[in-house]
Amino acid sequence: MTEAEWLACTDPRRMLLYLFCNCNHPAVRAYYSGEVGLIEPDGRRLEVGERKPRLFYCACCRRALPLAPESDIAGPVEVAERLADGLSTDGEWGAARQSARAAVERCRSARRAVDTWVALAVSSCLEEVWTGGIDSVTQAALAVSEAKHVAPVDGDLPLDRAELGEQANLLRCIFGPLPFRSLTIDPAWLAWNGGTAVRLARGVYEGRELPSGTLGPARMAVLADALEDAGCADPELLGHLRGPGPHVRGCWALDLLLGKG
Repeated sequence: MTEAEWLACTDPRRMLLYLFCNCNHPAVRAYYSGEVGLIEPDGRRLEVGERKPRLFYCACCRRALPLAPESDIAGPVEVAERLADGLSTDGEWGAARQSARAAVERCRSARRAVDTWVALAVSSCLEEVWTGGIDSVTQAALAVSEAKHVAPVDGDLPLDRAELGEQANLLRCIFGPLPFRSLTIDPAWLAWNGGTAVRLARGVYEGRELPSGTLGPARMAVLADALEDAGCADPELLGHLRGPGPHVRGCWALDLLLGKG
């Protein structure tokens, strides 16, 4: 996959498999070695940790949560986000997994198909990042298909293509151009005016203001203005911060400013 293909791709699973097949974890590469029909490994060794994929799974789940407003499964997503940032205890993680699995069984028993797909997605996003977690992407898209009453094809419910496109946009927000080239932050930008840009970036990251859990574009634009005042003229960084989004936790631009991986 080239950077141009990455920017145009509307298949988030293919994008994830590109990252996983070429990541710097030998066990992960071996696990996905049989996926060459979907993505051909190119021998790169990408720095892919567990944090960004899990935050991507959570972002996909948050898009699906409004489809199941009475399923009481938002809490486990919040735990998964804290888990990604190293802020969740093992006990909290275990309780969230049990809660999500119980929600799946409740929804199945009530024969609420949409809610079941959403609950499955939430449950998956709490599983192991490299294996079970990836299922949340498909399950969230299937929830949208079910909500739209899409007819099965050959007995299988097709994935909602529009939702897959939105998921691909989320993945680009989180990884940006970093799988293909590195970007650097001038320390002078971070030190400017007593660390104003860093404080703003931290405030945006920790204070999501939209119901979907996305980061408010107005505050992102303010951050871009502060960086420009600090001397930043990087069109890619400023353009992303001022772009329409959606911006979510794990956003590559915020992560660069905050030193997160």
